[in-house]
Amino acid sequence: IGKLTEFCGPPGIGKTQLCIQLAVDTCIPELFGGVGGESIYIDTEGSFMLDRVASIASSASQHLTSVAESNNDNELKELAHAFTMEKFLSGIHYFRCHSYTELIALVNVLPEFLSGHPKVKLILVDSIAALFRHGFTDMALRNRLLAGLGQDLIKMASTVHLAVVMTNQMTTRIAHGPGEQSCLVPALGRHSGFLLSV
Repeated sequence: IGKLTEFCGPPGIGKTQLCIQLAVDTCIPELFGGVGGESIYIDTEGSFMLDRVASIASSASQHLTSVAESNNDNELKELAHAFTMEKFLSGIHYFRCHSYTELIALVNVLPEFLSGHPKVKLILVDSIAALFRHGFTDMALRNRLLAGLGQDLIKMASTVHLAVVMTNQMTTRIAHGPGEQSCLVPALGRHSGFLLSV
């Protein structure tokens, strides 16, 4: 809570899966050890698949029922019965951004959205790199836009007491000198690292 965290990795490693799981888990009621909150899911790549989200939400609902029955607790049973797949899905606020300007505009109106949705405990951006990785000839401008976006998200995280999670892609840093080896690095490079809390 109050932090901005980045998960990075190559395609297919499970970054989106992790984000979907976090979005669903944020809805788990406090009596079951969760935070009883809601999440904002910002999809920049079109990788948010409703069938997958519904499957994870359905499994979470079944798990709550199983926990309640194993504890033989009537209060937990009633709460578990109310937490259907649909209840989980209603706690995920989905936004699709197709450009960095849409993402910046969305982040600028999020404080107003959050004031009307006080249960939001998590903002997910999947992926931050998708909109900033290509199409910029002025890298200084790109870095300023990223810094401003990061500062806005960190401010929201600390003032509204929520967590922010971003995913980042990987790219290959080519070796240029003798004795150096090429390696995978976060796609936005070291310039986005100063934004992160974790």
